[in-house]
Amino acid sequence: MDITSSGFYFPGRGQLDKVTEGFLTEFSGQFGIENLAEKDRFEHLAAWLTVRRHFSDSTFSPADLVTGSGGDTGIDAIAVIVNNNLARLIRERAPERLASVV
Repeated sequence: MDITSSGFYFPGRGQLDKVTEGFLTEFSGQFGIENLAEKDRFEHLAAWLTVRRHFSDSTFSPADLVTGSGGDTGIDAIAVIVNNNLARLIRERAPERLASVV
């Protein structure tokens, strides 16, 4: 299968289709991430869309979900939702506990 015509997006190996590109541009503007590389913006979009399906509060930021780049064993984003509440900013609330877990 030719990945450039498959309709899927593989950062660095293919191009976004026009519809997805439009969504990504609008999303990037809405969340102020226009300065990030396309692959990173797409990562934010994918994380936001995935969590949005299970979390009805649309005011959360994708930056609360994205784990970073490199050395993260392929985990692009993570979310913990309990009783429709998104656990946020764990590093700021309990840095000593997080340091002992990591």
